[in-house]
Amino acid sequence: MAIGSSRSGVPLTFKIRWRKIDDTWHCALHGRILSLRQDATHLHYQASFPANALEPPTAPSSTQGSTSEPLPEDDDTEALVYHYLNLAPDLTELYEQWSSVDANFKAKAPRFAGIRILRQDAWEALVGFICSSNNNIIRISQMMEKLCVHYGPLLGYRGSTPYHDMPSPAVLANKEVESNLRQLGFGYRAKYLYQTAALISRKSDKSWLDSLRNPEKPVIGEKVSSAGELQPGGREGYRTAHEQLLALQGVGPKVADCVCLMGLGWGEAVPVDTHVWQIAQRDYRIGKGKHSSLTKATYDAIGNRFRSLWGKEAGWAHSVLFTADLRVFSERLLTKVETTQVQGENTYPKQETLVEAEVVTKKRIKEEAEDPGLGPSELSTSEEPLHNGGVCHPTFTWLMFVQNCGSSRARKGRNVGKTLLAEAQATPCDLGAEKSPSSLPVPGFPFLLKLHFITTIVICVWHRGHRETPLKEEHWGRNSSRSTVICDSVMRFLSWEGFAVAELVFLIQFLLTSTQGVAFDPVPPPNLNLDQLGRVALAGNFDSVSLYSYKQQTESAFSSNGSQALITQLPNGDFTPAATADAYIKTMCPFVMSSGQLAGVVVGGNFTSLGGIEAQGVAMYDPNTSKITPLPGLLGQVAVVYCDQDTNTVYVGGDFKGADSTNAVAWVGDSGWANLPFAGFNGQVDSITKAPNGHIIFGGAFTGLGNTTAPQKKDQQVINLSSANISSRSTTDAAGFNDPKNIICKTTGQDGPGNTWLLEDDTPGFWRADLNFGFQPTKLRLWNTHQDGRGTKTFRFTAFPINGIMNLTYIDPVTRQETGCDASGARCPLSNNASMPYQDFTFVNHVGMSAFQIDISDWYGDGGGLDGVELFQDDIYAYAVPSLNEPACANTKLGSSSTPTGPWTTAPSGKSESQYLTADLSEQDVQSARASVIFKPDIKQKGNYSVTVYTPGCLYDNSCDKRGVANVTGIFTEGGAPIPPLQIYQTNNYDKYDQIYYGPVDVNSDSFRASVTLTSYTQQGQGITLVAQRVRFATTNYTDGLNGLFEFDPNQGTMLTDFSNSTFDQAGTDLQPGAIVTSLVVADGITYVGGNFSATDGGFRNIFAVTDGNATSLPNGGLNQPVATLQVYGDLLYVGGNFTNTANGTVPGLNNFAAYDTVSQSWIALGSGVRGRVNTIVPLELNITDNKPETCITVNGNFEQLEAFGSAPAVPVQGFGVWVPSRRNWLQNLNLTTRTITGKLSTTTNITGSDPLLAGTISSQGVPGAQDAVSLTSKPLQLNSLGIKIQPQQVTSSKRKRAVSGQNVTGAVTGLFHKNGKLNVTVIGGHFTATASNGSTINNLAFINGTGAVSGIGSGLDDDSVFLALNTQADILYAGGTISGNLDNAAINGLILYDLAQGNFAFPQPPALVGDNVAVNAITTRPKSTQVYVAGNFDTAGSLPCPSVCMFDKGQWSQPGSGLGGSVAALAWQGNDKLLAGGNISVNGNATTLANYDTKKSQWTPLDDAASAVPGPVTALAAAKDDASQFWVAGKSTNGSAFLLKYDGSKFQTLGDNGMLGDQTIIQGLSMLSLNEDHDRNDLVPQGMTLLITGSLNLPNFGNASAALFNGTSFAPFILSTSGGGPGSLSQLFSEKTVTFKSSGGRIALGFIVLIGLACALGTIFLLVVAGILLERYRRRAAGYQPAPTTYPDKTANMGRIPPDQLFGRLGQRSDAPLL
Repeated sequence: MAIGSSRSGVPLTFKIRWRKIDDTWHCALHGRILSLRQDATHLHYQASFPANALEPPTAPSSTQGSTSEPLPEDDDTEALVYHYLNLAPDLTELYEQWSSVDANFKAKAPRFAGIRILRQDAWEALVGFICSSNNNIIRISQMMEKLCVHYGPLLGYRGSTPYHDMPSPAVLANKEVESNLRQLGFGYRAKYLYQTAALISRKSDKSWLDSLRNPEKPVIGEKVSSAGELQPGGREGYRTAHEQLLALQGVGPKVADCVCLMGLGWGEAVPVDTHVWQIAQRDYRIGKGKHSSLTKATYDAIGNRFRSLWGKEAGWAHSVLFTADLRVFSERLLTKVETTQVQGENTYPKQETLVEAEVVTKKRIKEEAEDPGLGPSELSTSEEPLHNGGVCHPTFTWLMFVQNCGSSRARKGRNVGKTLLAEAQATPCDLGAEKSPSSLPVPGFPFLLKLHFITTIVICVWHRGHRETPLKEEHWGRNSSRSTVICDSVMRFLSWEGFAVAELVFLIQFLLTSTQGVAFDPVPPPNLNLDQLGRVALAGNFDSVSLYSYKQQTESAFSSNGSQALITQLPNGDFTPAATADAYIKTMCPFVMSSGQLAGVVVGGNFTSLGGIEAQGVAMYDPNTSKITPLPGLLGQVAVVYCDQDTNTVYVGGDFKGADSTNAVAWVGDSGWANLPFAGFNGQVDSITKAPNGHIIFGGAFTGLGNTTAPQKKDQQVINLSSANISSRSTTDAAGFNDPKNIICKTTGQDGPGNTWLLEDDTPGFWRADLNFGFQPTKLRLWNTHQDGRGTKTFRFTAFPINGIMNLTYIDPVTRQETGCDASGARCPLSNNASMPYQDFTFVNHVGMSAFQIDISDWYGDGGGLDGVELFQDDIYAYAVPSLNEPACANTKLGSSSTPTGPWTTAPSGKSESQYLTADLSEQDVQSARASVIFKPDIKQKGNYSVTVYTPGCLYDNSCDKRGVANVTGIFTEGGAPIPPLQIYQTNNYDKYDQIYYGPVDVNSDSFRASVTLTSYTQQGQGITLVAQRVRFATTNYTDGLNGLFEFDPNQGTMLTDFSNSTFDQAGTDLQPGAIVTSLVVADGITYVGGNFSATDGGFRNIFAVTDGNATSLPNGGLNQPVATLQVYGDLLYVGGNFTNTANGTVPGLNNFAAYDTVSQSWIALGSGVRGRVNTIVPLELNITDNKPETCITVNGNFEQLEAFGSAPAVPVQGFGVWVPSRRNWLQNLNLTTRTITGKLSTTTNITGSDPLLAGTISSQGVPGAQDAVSLTSKPLQLNSLGIKIQPQQVTSSKRKRAVSGQNVTGAVTGLFHKNGKLNVTVIGGHFTATASNGSTINNLAFINGTGAVSGIGSGLDDDSVFLALNTQADILYAGGTISGNLDNAAINGLILYDLAQGNFAFPQPPALVGDNVAVNAITTRPKSTQVYVAGNFDTAGSLPCPSVCMFDKGQWSQPGSGLGGSVAALAWQGNDKLLAGGNISVNGNATTLANYDTKKSQWTPLDDAASAVPGPVTALAAAKDDASQFWVAGKSTNGSAFLLKYDGSKFQTLGDNGMLGDQTIIQGLSMLSLNEDHDRNDLVPQGMTLLITGSLNLPNFGNASAALFNGTSFAPFILSTSGGGPGSLSQLFSEKTVTFKSSGGRIALGFIVLIGLACALGTIFLLVVAGILLERYRRRAAGYQPAPTTYPDKTANMGRIPPDQLFGRLGQRSDAPLL
C-alpha cells in the first residue's frame, strides 16, 4: 500500500472496508457507518445510524436521499473511540511498575514507551484469529471482508456503495454457511467458523462471550466490578475464559490467549509462540530441563513467570518486549539524544532515547465557525518548539502515534474532565513525494484498516510530554452526528505510519509469512534423490500433469459450472487463474492513460463477482497486484469494452442500464462513469472499435439512440401491489375506513366503507407498500377520496430503500400543461375535482426501489385519504412466483403470468431483486425435467425485444454448492419455431442477467402468447437446486435512423439526428431492417464489419468492409450465414460463426471457421473448418517446434468435431481447437510433443511489458503427450512421457462398487517395471484404452518394451475390467483387479497370469476367485520365495475357502491361516516371515483395520490398538523402515475425512495440526523417498527422507494437488494434474527397485563393539596363520624338499575300476551304510 503523509496533502488509499469519498473515509463499525476526515491537527468523526438496514437499490438514483436518521440521543461513538483505543490506563505508572520488578524490561522499555493493547470486540477477535491459522495478511483480509459482505448486516450506503457490519454468531450458525465459506476460499477454517458460531449461538449468541470478559474491563455502558486477586495461573475468570475458548473449534492455547487479551480484556493472558519462547529462554532462563521444548508445560511456565513478574497486565508487558525484540524496530533507533520535556509546572527528568533529532511544532486550534457540510474551517496556528524526537529510517518510514493520554503527572493538580491529553512526537519524513522502493510499507497493511477486529497490538511510541486538547463538538452536515476533535495523532492511526508497527507485530508474531504481488515466484525443488530406485513412474487419472514449480500454480482446471477466469501463463507454460469470475468473461482491454500509465485491465461480462469481489458485469484488474476494483453502477451484462488512450476513456457496451444511459456508457479517467452525449442505444451493443479517423464505432442490435427515442407505448405493465405488505400511520379509527388495504386494486373511484382509506382528522400521515420484488416505476396513478368532503391536497412520494424523495410531473387540470411538483419539498397537489376519476403523475427519474411511501401533508375538509393507487412501469416482466405478476384487478385481458410445475417452494428475496422459486431436485428429477416454469409476458406492442432471464445469486440462499444448469427455450412469434435450447449456469454468486433472445415478438392475442420455459438441463448426472425468478422483455420497437451501426465523434459535444453524413451510419441503414452487428475490427485502415445482416440490394451478406468512406462487399458476396467473431493476425482476417460457404457458394470448406486474406482479397479454407458454431477466436502463443513460441489461433464454440480434410482425419473435440498457421493444420492433428490444452477461451488482451492476459476456462499442465502415466527423474527433477497415449474409460457401477473406497478406477491405476536378463518391460494397468505400435486397440493392460514398442494383451477379458494390482514372479505377471472374462473356456474372475517372456497368457490360469464383488487390491511376493500372496475382496479361490488373502504357489492356491475376513486393500512384508495386511477387515470376527500373518505359525493376529487408533479402513500402506516394523497408513475415517498415521513399532502417531488435510482428500498411495539434503529432525520422518502422498489431495493453505511431500512437519505440493476439466489424481508411484532407508545414526551398543573387536582379532590371527603356512612351504621348497609319491606300483589299482552304479546304486535303499 502506497500512502503519503497526511500533512503533505497526499490522499490516503486503502484497499478494503474503509472507502474514501472525496476527503472522507467511511466504514461500517459497531452498528453504525463511521466517517472520518482528517486535517492537519484534527480527526473529525461522523457516526450515521441507518434507519433501516435494507437491501440495496435496484438502480442508482439521481435523487437519492439519505439512508440515515439523525443520531440518537444516546450516541456512544465518543465513548467507543476512547474504549477501543484503550486510553484510560496510565502508561507511566504501568511502565514504572514493570520496570521496578524486571531489569530486562527496564533496559528495553524506554525505547518503546507507549505500546497499548486495543480493546476489541470479543466475537470479531475470535473470528479473526480463527481465520489467521496458517494464513497470511492478504488472505485473512479477504476472508474477513467476505464474511462481512456476504453475512453482515447492511447498515446503509455512501453513494451506491453498501456498508456491512460484522455478522453475528447466529448468522454464521446456518448449516449452509460451511459449504459457502469453503466456496469463498476459507478452506478448513470454514468448518471451524461454522461450528464455533453454532456453539456460541446455542449459548445465547455473543452474550456468552461477553460473560467471559474481565469485569474490570466491561463492554461500553456496563459498570466496572472486581475480577479478584491474581493467582500464579491468572485470575479465576481468566482461567475459565481460556478453558471455555479451548472448547471451540479451531482454537488452541495461543489463539485462546490472544482472544482473552485482545477481545476479553484479560491483561494477564500471555500468548506464547516460538518467538516469545526464545525471549523466555534467552532473557528469563526458561527453557532448560523439562522446559527445553515448547510443550503445554513450557507454555504454562512462561505465562506464569511473566504473570509473577508483571501482574495483571502481563500480556501487555510481554507485548512491549516482543516489539523491542523485533529487528525492524531496533533498526529504527539511530542516534542517542538527551531530551528534557516540560509540561506546565512539571519538569520531567532527562532520559536517553535513541531517536533522530527533529524539531516538531505544535499547532494551536482556533475556534471555527459552524459550517454544515464542510466541517472545520481553516486553522490559525502558532508554532513553538516542543521537543526532539521522531523517526525516519531508510528502510521503513514510520509515523509513530505519540501520545500519553493517561499520565498521572500530567493530571496532577488538574481537573482534566472530558479531555484527551495528546501530543504528536514526530513526522520528520516528507511522505508527500513518491516513495522509493526502500521506503514502501510492508505488504499486507491494508488488512488492518477494517482489521481492528484482528489487529493484535497497536504500537504507540508515546512521548513523555503532554498537552491538553479539549474535546470540541462540531456539526458536520445537516442533521449529522457530532464531529469530535480527539487529538492530532488519532487519525494517523488510520494511516500507514500509525499502523505500520502494529501490523508488523501481528504479521511476525502470528503469521510469520510475507505477501507477494502477482510476479511468478519459483518454488524451491524438493531435492529428491531417486538414484537407488532405478526407473520411477506414476500412474493416475489425468490428461495433463506438471511439477509444482511456481507459487501461482494451482490444480484448479477450467470450471465446468459456467464460470470463467482471468488466466496468465507461467514461465513453465502452465496456465493459472489470476482471478475467477462466477460467470462468463466476454471482453477485456488494457486501460492505458494518456500519460502512459496503466490504470488496469477493464474486464466485462455477465459475471456478478470477480476474484471473490462483488462486481456487476465490469471491474478493473491490476496485473501487478492482482487487485480487483469493482466499477459499480451498471445493472446487466457487458459485452464489449474499448480502451481509448487518447481520451482517457473506456467505452463500454452491452445490455445494461447505468447512470442515465442504456447499453453504452463511458468510464473516464479517474472520474468514473459518464453518460455519452447520446445516452446509449435502444438495443444491445456487441462491438466497439476505433475507426482510422479517430471516431468510435458502435455495433450491435439497435435502431436508435438512447436520448432521441422512446417506446411507442409507455407504462405498459401494472406493478402488482396486492401481494405487498401495506402499512400506514395516523389512520382513522372509523370502521370501514381504517384498513390501508382498502385502496389496493380499486380503480372505480367509489367512496365508502371498504373502498376508502382515511387519515385521522387534521393529521398528516402516510400510506406505505413494501413489495417482494424490485421495480422501477414510470407512472403513479392516484384516486382521491371525496368521502364527507375529505381528500388529499398535497403529498410526496418516497422510494425505499434509498430513502429518496422522487420528483414527479403532472398535467395541471386547469392549464392542461405539464407541471412539476414543488421543487423545495417535491410535494405534489392532488385535485379534488369529482369529475376527475384519477390523476396521473410521471416520474422524472426512473429509480429502482422495493418499497414506497405516500406522505400526505395537507388535506381537504377534515382530513386526507385515498380511494385507489396504481403504479406502472415500462419494463415488462413475468415472475416465476405467480402472485408477483400483474394483478387480476388490473383490467388486463392477457396480463403477465407464470405456470410452475414440480416441487417448487417460494424463497424470500433477501438481497435479490424479488422472491423466487427454488426446487431441490434428485438426479431422477433432473433427468425427467420434473420442475419447470412457463413465463408469459404481457406484450401489448409487436416489435423487436431483448429477452433476459434473471437468476438470483446463490449466496443469498446458501445453495452455491448445489446449483446446476437450467435449460431455457422460448417461442416468440405466432407460427414461429421455438428457439434452440440454451443452458444457463445458475452458480452465480449474485444476481445475474442472461440475454436469451433478441428479435421480433408478437403481441398477445387469443391465439398466441409469447412464452419462455425454464427447466433443468437433463444431462447433469446429479441432483441440483434449480431456481426461477423472472424474465424481462425490453422493447426496442422504435427506430430513429440507425440499424446496428453508429459512428461517434468524441469531440462532438451534442448529438445530431441526421446520420446521412456518416459512412458507418449510412452503411447500417443500407442493410435490411433488424441488422445485428456482432464484430468490428480494423486492419490496415480498413474496418471490417461482421454479423447477421444483408444488404438491401443483395450485394453482400454477413460481412463487409468500410474503406475510404465507402461500404464495400468482400469477394463472393460475403458469407452465407451469420458471423459471430472476427480476429486479425498478420495479413489474415480470421472469421468464425455459423456459415458453411461464401454467399454465392463458390468456396467450399468454410465450415464455421475461415480466413480472409486482406492482401490477395480472397477466402481461404482452414482445413475444412469445424462442425458447429464458433463463438470466439483468440490468439495464443505456444511452443510448437524446438521450444520456439509461435502464435496459434484458438477456436472456441459449440462444435463437436474438427472436420476431416486431405489425409487428416476428423477429430472429436469439445468446442475447442487450435489452428497452427505455420503448419496449416490443427494442433490436434500434429504428432508434436506439445502440452495438452483443454477448455475454452473467450478473449485476450495484450499488456505492454507483460505477457498477454487470457480469459476463459483453459487449462494446461506440464508434460507433453502424457496421459495417466508418466516417468519421474531426479537429475534433473522432471516428468517425462512414457511414450503411450492413454484414454481413460469410465467403469460400470458394479465394477466401481468392488474397488476400495476412494480408489481410482479410471485411467492408469497401477504399474511396474520388470527386468530379467534381456527382458525389459514396463507394465501399466487400470481402466483405459490405448493405441499399440501396430495400430491395434489396447484395453486396460499395456506393455512397453525396451525399444518403446507398445502392445497389449490378447482377447478374452471383458472390456470393463479394471486392473488394480500387479506383481511378478520370475517372468510371470500376476495382474489383479475387478477382472472378468473367459480364457481357454475357463472363467476368469479377479486375477490373471501373463507370461511376459512369451507375450501371452500363461496356461493354465489359476482357478477363479469367488465371492460378491470380487476384487484383487494387492499382490506381493514373499521374500526369498516363489509364494505370491493375493489380497482383496473374495471368499474362495476355486473351491478352496480362502477369504481376503490367498497364496498361490506351484500352480495351486493355499489358504494362509484362518480367521481373516473382510476386504484387504494393502500388503507389506515385515521381514521374510511376517505379512502386514490393511483394509476393512476382521480377525476371528473382531473388526480391525490392520492384521499380521505369521507364516511360521500360520496365524493371523490383529495389530494392537489398530481397531481404536486407526479411525477408518486402511486404503494405503507404506514401510517406514526396511523391515516395515514402522509403517504409514492412510484411508478414510468413518466421518468421511482423510487420515494419515505412522506406526512407530509400538504405537500410532498422529500428525497433529500439521497433518490436517481437507475433507475432500482421498489418499491412494504412500511412498518413502530419499533426499539429497536433510530436513530438520522430527519424530515422524527421518532426516534425509520424505513421505510421498498421492491421490486427490486438498492441502491446507493451498488447495488441490495430486501428490504432496511430507517432511514430518508440513505438506508441500509436489505434482499437479487435471482431468476432463477438473482436478486429476495420482494412484501410486512405482519403481524398478525398492527404497533403502537411511540409518538413523547414534552410538553402537557396547556388546556390539566387543563382538566387532573379537571378529577383527580372529580375522587378523587367521591371516597371520595363512601367511605363516605359505612362508613355511616356500622355505621347504627352497631347501630341496620333494613331495611324497601318491601311487605305489606294488599295490592293486582295481578301486579305480569299480562301476559307479555298483558304488552308489543302493544308497537310496536303506539308511545304514551302503554296500560297496
